[in-house]
Amino acid sequence: MTYKLLKVNLTLRVQIRKTISKISLLGNYSDLISGVSAKLEDIKTGREKKLTAHVLRNVLTVTSTPLTTPYSFFTVHDRFAPASIILEKNVHLLSIDKEQVKYLRFNKDLDILNLRKHPILFLAQLKNVKEVIILPRKEFDRIMNKIDIDDREVVWFFHTIRCGSTVWGQIFDSLPQWTVISESQALYHTVVYARKEVDISAFSKTKEYEDMVVAAIKSYVRMAPKGHSIFWKTAPVDDHMLEVIRRRFPCHKILFGYRNALPCALSFEKAFGWLPSVQRRLRYVMNAIANVPPSTGEARVGWLFHTQGYNPDLTVKAVRTSKLTFNTFEWFVLLWAIKITMIQEFEANGGKFKPIKYESLMKNPREVISGVFDYVNVPKNFVETALKTMECDSQAGLFFSHKNRESFKSWQRSNETVQRCNDVLKVFDLPSLDSSYTIPF
Repeated sequence: MTYKLLKVNLTLRVQIRKTISKISLLGNYSDLISGVSAKLEDIKTGREKKLTAHVLRNVLTVTSTPLTTPYSFFTVHDRFAPASIILEKNVHLLSIDKEQVKYLRFNKDLDILNLRKHPILFLAQLKNVKEVIILPRKEFDRIMNKIDIDDREVVWFFHTIRCGSTVWGQIFDSLPQWTVISESQALYHTVVYARKEVDISAFSKTKEYEDMVVAAIKSYVRMAPKGHSIFWKTAPVDDHMLEVIRRRFPCHKILFGYRNALPCALSFEKAFGWLPSVQRRLRYVMNAIANVPPSTGEARVGWLFHTQGYNPDLTVKAVRTSKLTFNTFEWFVLLWAIKITMIQEFEANGGKFKPIKYESLMKNPREVISGVFDYVNVPKNFVETALKTMECDSQAGLFFSHKNRESFKSWQRSNETVQRCNDVLKVFDLPSLDSSYTIPF
C-alpha cells in the first residue's frame, strides 16, 4: 500500500511540475514582450536604483510535505517596488542565496505570528502566502546592515524530534512580552541554498555563511514588537550555526530539548514513517550513500539529514557499518544520534546551553520549568501559568493531536532492527537503544 501511495505521489508531482514548467515558459515570453525582463536586467546591473524589489503574485504553492524542502511557487509578475518593502508588516524571509533574497508576503490583517492560530509558522506561511518578493542580495545586505538587534533578548530552543518543543513554544507564548517564532525554515533554506553547487561542509565555515545566518536572524527578530523578548524554536541546522550565534550574539541563550532515543524515534515513526514523502526521501538518501566514494561527496548526505555537512564521514560510516535497511525507524534513530552528537560537539568547543529532557519535564514539570525560567530570567510567578498551559493539547489542530495519535500504528519491534540501531549508536559513541541518556550539565 505504501509503495502504491509513493508511486501515485511521485507521478502527480512530476505532472504538476511539467505543467508549471510549460506555463512558466509562456510567462518568460510575456515578460520579454512587456519589458519586465529588461527591467530585471537594469536591477541586476545596478542601473535601476529605486524600484529594486520584484513582486510576484503567488498563484499556486507546490510542495509535498514539511519534510521535503525547499518549496516552489507558481508566480506571475505583479509589479516592482522599493527595497524597503521587506520591512513592512507580514513580510517574512524565505531564503538567501549568493545573488538574491526571497521573501513571502501575507495579508496585513493576518496575525501570522499568533502561535495559538498558527502553531507551526512555515505551514502557515505556505498556506497564506500572497506574494513572493525577490530582492538583489546587495540591496538586502544594505538594509540588514542598518538593523541592530543587540538589545533584543533572544532564547533559542534547539531540539531533537518529538521532545516537547511545541509545549515549550506555548509555554513562552503564554508569557507577557514574549514573541514565539515557531519552526521558521528561513535558516534552513538559507544554509542549503547551493546544496548542489557548494560543498556545504566547507561553506558553513566561511564568513559569507556567517553573514547570511546573521542577516536571516535579524530579519525575523526585528519583527517582534518593541520590548518583546523572542523565543525561537527550531531543529538545529548544523553545529556551525550554533557557533555563529555564540560568537555574534553572545547574549542570546540556548536551550536544547531532547528525549531518550527509543521513544523519540518511536513517536516519529508512528506518525511519519508511512508517509510517501518520507519513503521517497529515504530512497534518495540510500541511493546517495550507496553511490558516493568513501571519502568524497558526503556533504550532500549531510544536507539530506538537515545537518548541512555536519560530520558527514561519521554519518556515512554509521549507515554503512550498521547496514541500515529501508526502515524509517532505523533512520530516525540515526537522526537522533546526529543531533545529540552535534550538541555535544558544541559543548566541547565551549558552547553554553541548558539541556531539557522530555522525560524529566513529564515527571517533574514544576521543577524543570522553574529551572528553565531561572536560566532565561523569567519571574517565578509565571510558573503556575506555564503549568496550566501544559494541561492543553499542544498539538491541537495538527497532525500530532491527541485525537489523531489514537489511530497511529504501533512499531513492530524486531531483534534485527534493534541491532542495526545499536550499531548506529555505537558509531556515535552513544548508549544502546533501550538505555536512558542524559546530557550532563
